[in-house]
Amino acid sequence: MSQELSLAAVELRGVTVRYRDTVALSGLNLSVARGRTVALLGPSGSGKSTALKVIAGFEQPAAGQVLLAGKDVTALAPAKRGVGVVVQSYALFPHLSIQQNVAFGLKGRGLSRQQLRERVAEALAVVHMEKYTKRYPAELSGGQQQRIAIARALAIKPPVLLLDEPLSALDAQLRQQMLAELQELRRELPDTAMIYVTHDQQEALALADDIAVMREARLVDMDVTERLYHQPPSGFTASFLGGANLLSAVVESFKPTDDGVCTVRIAGRQFRFRAPFEAAIGERVSVAIRPYACQLAESIEGENVFPVIVHSVQWRGASYRLIVRLTETAEQLSVDLPATVLPPEVASTISLRVRREDAVLVPAEVAVR
Repeated sequence: MSQELSLAAVELRGVTVRYRDTVALSGLNLSVARGRTVALLGPSGSGKSTALKVIAGFEQPAAGQVLLAGKDVTALAPAKRGVGVVVQSYALFPHLSIQQNVAFGLKGRGLSRQQLRERVAEALAVVHMEKYTKRYPAELSGGQQQRIAIARALAIKPPVLLLDEPLSALDAQLRQQMLAELQELRRELPDTAMIYVTHDQQEALALADDIAVMREARLVDMDVTERLYHQPPSGFTASFLGGANLLSAVVESFKPTDDGVCTVRIAGRQFRFRAPFEAAIGERVSVAIRPYACQLAESIEGENVFPVIVHSVQWRGASYRLIVRLTETAEQLSVDLPATVLPPEVASTISLRVRREDAVLVPAEVAVR
């Protein structure tokens, strides 16, 4: 393998961005390999869009470096980086035809008219919009405009494609359709590194090989998508990626040879759950339990069963969302039950069971400074 292919497609080294008294990014280290799709996931204001702007060259960091295929481009103008960018507003030129919009980024590259037409046709074919070259943006639907924005970014054949919440302006049905389109796009561009900014965990899970979770200008956790979901290293990632409930617990015993299963005490009761880290006896931890993992139990007897009081019941079509509280500590949980199950009455006391493989221990949450 050549040195160029072995280098990370994108690398941020200690990147910090400040706006007067506000730190938008704090010492961000991020590496994205060639052909990988990485989702930057986090709440509004976490710094994920700022990270994208730094890579594209729209923001200049106060400290740190930006490297593309090993080359330091920190001081390089956006037009000279060769990066494709798709923003949530699409930013199409209303006075230009679709063909002219897609060709816009190719100007000044020394292409002949024939080469220009071929490059535009190739980019439109990738997004299945070949028949719309003569139309204008106002004549297209939101989903079609998004495809054109992607085609324009692809026309320059970028090694890196940046997408900043491209589905946020679409309705729910169209968003699902475009998710499928983006999945197909990934398959058609196996050598292109993609960085996808979103606050929607379902988009991240559907599209990304790896997920980087951001919070308050910092990178909290990053890992392969499936592993990060099933073994979150922190309470924040567990709750943000999958909406896990976090229950306070104290470690009573831990044996690494016992398949990593740990005995903890929650509200005066013993439970056994997975611990992906070595937990010390007496250590305070959190147990991450996702809403779908809770099941109704017929009695309080048995492993990992606890009593709760039902605070509210919401019907959601295919399921019921229950908000319940532990009887001993009043800690609140969200519980999802299938619509085929008769929901309990509000204010009633019920028993819930969580299988040991359906919950995981995470370190007790530490305040972010």
